[in-house]
Amino acid sequence: MSNLGVLTIGGEGSKVFSFFRTFLAFLAGIISIAWVQCLSNIVYLLAKKVEGFSKFCTHDYSGTMVKNIEVKSVLISEHYQVISEFMLELHKHEHTLFDKTADWKDIEHNYMRHAITMQDEHEGVCLVAYVDGVPAGFIFGYTEDQDDSRIEIYEGKELYVSDGYVAKAYRRQGVYHSLNKQLEDTYIQKGVNRITRFTHINNIRMRQLLESEGYVVTRLLYEKWV
Repeated sequence: MSNLGVLTIGGEGSKVFSFFRTFLAFLAGIISIAWVQCLSNIVYLLAKKVEGFSKFCTHDYSGTMVKNIEVKSVLISEHYQVISEFMLELHKHEHTLFDKTADWKDIEHNYMRHAITMQDEHEGVCLVAYVDGVPAGFIFGYTEDQDDSRIEIYEGKELYVSDGYVAKAYRRQGVYHSLNKQLEDTYIQKGVNRITRFTHINNIRMRQLLESEGYVVTRLLYEKWV
């Protein structure tokens, strides 16, 4: 019977073969670790790029900050039409995020009455940002008192940021950031140390913006329509 093509190793040859097999396994391990480290570095660099891009997108900034933003505190009752028009656009956007959002025409009267009441009776502040004299956006918030349902350690009044909107032509130019900062500063000076607000779970840009401003998610609201 022919042994052609059959390699038989014994004695010293077996030891040499075993050594090379061990060496190759060791070399393969080193290469694998190197690849893992390389891939890890690549993932880290990509993550940093994404983080940087995220910060770029989520800050109300595009490289051309509007320098002539003027933020004014207004009474909703005296600027009803301007605020209502902003609310209309806000609710149109809300409807794209949640299809059960009511049409503004169906709720305008009651909602605006609610906003005016909150401003009058709950230390409400409505700010409007003007760019070259043109209303570019607004933000509205009011205080809420703690009651017997309180479960957190915070005991003082809290600021609830109810509504906010920036017209498309003025987005990513620092308008919302200016509004939000002035609103927060107004209440912080009054001794308010807790700020709450809602946004839709699929409103990714707003969630990123809020987190970049120091907000954290503490609860998720579950709904069931039957």
